[in-house]
Amino acid sequence: MKEGVYLQYGRVLEEHWWTQARRRLVMKLLKRMGVEPDGSRRVLEIGAGAGTEFSFLSRFGSVVAVELSPVGASLCRQRGYEDVIEGDLNQYVPPTGHFDIVVDFNVLYHRWISEPGSV
Repeated sequence: MKEGVYLQYGRVLEEHWWTQARRRLVMKLLKRMGVEPDGSRRVLEIGAGAGTEFSFLSRFGSVVAVELSPVGASLCRQRGYEDVIEGDLNQYVPPTGHFDIVVDFNVLYHRWISEPGSV
């Protein structure tokens, strides 16, 4: 994405109605699976964009972000992500058994993802 789009996302997306609705759905699904927002989990967000999901995801525990763009990674850090991996998801391999929750909110459909199933 272009830098301006990241900046726009950072300003708008965190409180956007679509984001709020998606969070409610995710929360409902996780609760149904017995996952409570108790801060005890290790969470990986792939394609973290502008970091707008950090406050939501951090309710579940410590959050690691993987973001391709240096602009996006910088915005993630500004929002509180302490652990941001700047890298291409096509090559990123998370440590086995390290994360309890892995989320992707809007990245696997991008053209630069060569094999969504592998990612």
